[in-house]
Amino acid sequence: MAKPSIPPQQIQDDQSVKERLLTAGLECLATLGGHKASVKQIAAMAGVNHGLVHYYFGSKENLIVALFQRMAEGQRKALEQIQNPRDLQAMLARHALPNARLILEFNLLAREMPELRAVLREELKGLAKLSADRMAKGDLRDGWLLSSAVVGLALHAPDMDEIDMDYMARRIMEWLNRD
Repeated sequence: MAKPSIPPQQIQDDQSVKERLLTAGLECLATLGGHKASVKQIAAMAGVNHGLVHYYFGSKENLIVALFQRMAEGQRKALEQIQNPRDLQAMLARHALPNARLILEFNLLAREMPELRAVLREELKGLAKLSADRMAKGDLRDGWLLSSAVVGLALHAPDMDEIDMDYMARRIMEWLNRD
């Protein structure tokens, strides 16, 4: 017996609801923190019934994993685009700095969520490898160092008035392009 086809409007609605839940989830985590952000609050922010979180993601942990993957994908794409100090500054301004709180929240949640911990570990390895490959050295240690430098700058965002971002981006790019 053939599977019934899903009407295109329902697929579109499903994608819209899922997208709203992901957007609201990231906002909720950033404003309330992972331990205070509940499924009900995320659903309310998205304007949907909280049962839909379980329908689309199965559990809060699966939603948190999807949120992390969404954030990490943006970070990865931004890292791939870095060609000069201005690109690095744009990456810091658009991705690393706004996501600094989220990075901390995901790390805290990973202590209690084994699936998130595994995904986080693999994603960080991937970002370090991308950083190392981007430096054309292929040395994972250098990749970890670059990733840590960028995340470190993001985590120090409250102190950015004292940090010359032009200088930092220029120095990181010099290191990135060294022979």
